[in-house]
Amino acid sequence: MFNTCNAAMDYKWVQQPPIQMFNPYVNNGGTVVAIAGSDYAIIGSDSRLSEGRSVATRYANKLFELSDLTVFGCSGCWCDVLTFTRIITARMRMYKHQNNKVMSTEAVAQMISTALYYKRFFPYYISSILAGLDASGKGCLFNYDAIGHCERVSYEACGTGCLLASPMLDNKVGLKNMENVIFKPIDIDDALNVIKDAFIVVAERDIFTGDSVDINVITEDGIERSKFDQIENNAHFEDLKCYFDPSWIKKKKFAMPHIKAFPEALSMALDEQQTLLNSSGNFN
Repeated sequence: MFNTCNAAMDYKWVQQPPIQMFNPYVNNGGTVVAIAGSDYAIIGSDSRLSEGRSVATRYANKLFELSDLTVFGCSGCWCDVLTFTRIITARMRMYKHQNNKVMSTEAVAQMISTALYYKRFFPYYISSILAGLDASGKGCLFNYDAIGHCERVSYEACGTGCLLASPMLDNKVGLKNMENVIFKPIDIDDALNVIKDAFIVVAERDIFTGDSVDINVITEDGIERSKFDQIENNAHFEDLKCYFDPSWIKKKKFAMPHIKAFPEALSMALDEQQTLLNSSGNFN
């Protein structure tokens, strides 16, 4: 008779062969947001470069200026980002030397699509947006997937914070899912504020996006560069500081209206915490 107990015991001690896996892709995070208007294009990206739960650097610029009217924003695997942008820059230089002119934004968009499709069997692990002005001077944006599919849009977000920034852009710029509204093009100042607000929203919920934001405003006069820190401009950060500095609530109690609404229990708990910290310093 077949002994099921012995069979189970024998199966238990069978050693499985070791499984060796190799993953060439690493997502280093980051978010890119862009808006195009009638005579401008604005593109911004955060400066955080991370790997897992670690931050490699807080000063990584993900915007690459290809010409005076074209900027390429790219996030994802940082080694693929640097490799791909180096190839694109080299091809643009070759085109300039051979044709004695700078490649237009539409031509750059087609070249990027071809370069991505060329690597379709081992694609670059990147999320990218091309921003600039077209031949008629209008703002244009081109988004891509991993194998080079290209689409011209008026606003776009990509990267780890894409799912958080896209609904806000749909509401503020595209005016989607709204009733009794008249669509009108967004001006350059409002577009800049929307991009800043989008990064504030993403930075609160995406750990791979944060620190500072690099913004390039592209017009017929050239590229205007700016930088801002979305954390310092975020009022929610003021609420968080009271949990790290017990004496902060006393300093800001009458300066910020929403601090006055804090319950007295929180104030008493902070006083007790400060007392414990002071007594721990005298411990022998």
